[in-house]
Amino acid sequence: PQFQGNPTECSLLKLAEEMGFSYVDLRDQTVGRSASTLDQGYSKVFASSRKMMSWAVPRPDGGWRVYAKGASEIILSRTTTRYERGKIIEITDEDSLAITDAVIGNFANLAMRTIGLAYKDVEKYDPDALDPTITNTDGSPAFASETGLSLMGIVGIEDPLRAEVAPAIQRCYRAGIDVRMVTGDNLATAIAIAKGAGI
Repeated sequence: PQFQGNPTECSLLKLAEEMGFSYVDLRDQTVGRSASTLDQGYSKVFASSRKMMSWAVPRPDGGWRVYAKGASEIILSRTTTRYERGKIIEITDEDSLAITDAVIGNFANLAMRTIGLAYKDVEKYDPDALDPTITNTDGSPAFASETGLSLMGIVGIEDPLRAEVAPAIQRCYRAGIDVRMVTGDNLATAIAIAKGAGI
């Protein structure tokens, strides 16, 4: 299918398709996400203060499953467990450091934005409950439903520079214009992009 909309979302849908999954079928089969049951799910849209978004859907056997995605370093900082070879295991500080260096760092050095994918199961879902200790990037309290997550994976998304960017920046420099880049991306990603653009 042709994907339209947010480039990050389209990239994730394309990845699912390439892995053999139909997002249309998955969405249609999920109570709280299908068109006919959308009112049974709860969405917390992406916000730059949180650098993430989440969606809660009722589980068939009771309770709720909260799916979350966002900036990998934010998602990773909110995980307590991780998925590995069919099992959910505790995530240690050493695991977090290794994931940061070997996965997030490698993707970022290739100028890729990294997105963390996680979930958690809860018996009761309170969309307004706040975590007493974890805060968002702006200092506000984090939603409790977006903490204590299980890390499922981290993906790297390449957003290649258009061919005309580097030459345009060089023309600015020759004209005496100093070019600066402002971004919310991971620092290593920003550095790699800036190098590619000639900044």
